[in-house]
Amino acid sequence: MKTGKKHTLSEYASRYGVSKVTVSRWKKKGIDLDDEKSVRAYQEQKDHGGAKTLEEREAEPNENFAFPTPKVEQSGELAPGAAAALARLETMEVQAYEQMDWAMKEGKPFAIKAARENWLKLGDSLRRYDTMIAEARRATGATLPRAEIERILTVLAWYLRMAARQLATSEAKNFAAEDKPELIARGLEDMFGEAMLNAVAALVSTSEGKLEVPGWVSNALMSDLKELYRDVEAQCAARVDGLKQLAARVRKEPAK
Repeated sequence: MKTGKKHTLSEYASRYGVSKVTVSRWKKKGIDLDDEKSVRAYQEQKDHGGAKTLEEREAEPNENFAFPTPKVEQSGELAPGAAAALARLETMEVQAYEQMDWAMKEGKPFAIKAARENWLKLGDSLRRYDTMIAEARRATGATLPRAEIERILTVLAWYLRMAARQLATSEAKNFAAEDKPELIARGLEDMFGEAMLNAVAALVSTSEGKLEVPGWVSNALMSDLKELYRDVEAQCAARVDGLKQLAARVRKEPAK
């Protein structure tokens, strides 16, 4: 039996059939004297959990609650893979936040506590998992930092401009002597293809130095050149080898 009214030591002693000294000792221990069932269990030394302190009783849930159905639902398909797992974790984090928001609006302390702990755990897991995936993608070359992409594009643009200038200089007389527009157009197309292939070859050869260029980047750049060259990969490899030999001669080092 629990009552909101506080009684005197004599009244507690009379209720439980003990002396005021015993009641005073219980009170010093922090036993909730208004929790009659708990006090009786303590008296009889039975396995009822013992007499509870005021702090323990106040910490017990005293509210019934059920979280509402989340507005954001998981996809019906459980697709495999890291990306799908990350998506599911993101959905769970949103649902946990919805629960915490609902609990705060309802003013339910224990619901707030449960929802907040769940949301924080999911948020921490999401951050760690997201970091792991990002690191794995960078390690495999699936993703590149923006600064690295900017360096690659800057170097490619410079190589493309230099290759175009070299070919324009060498082919200027041939174009000047030609009077058929269709042949000039064909020649310009071939010249641009040569300039692009030379630029890609230079970029690939540079990737063995300070600039790291993933293979998928050079493959993407060469994909359109397959219309001009049946063996574009072999053509590029031959030009890369030629650039390496040229660099070796410039450094007066034997080609590897």
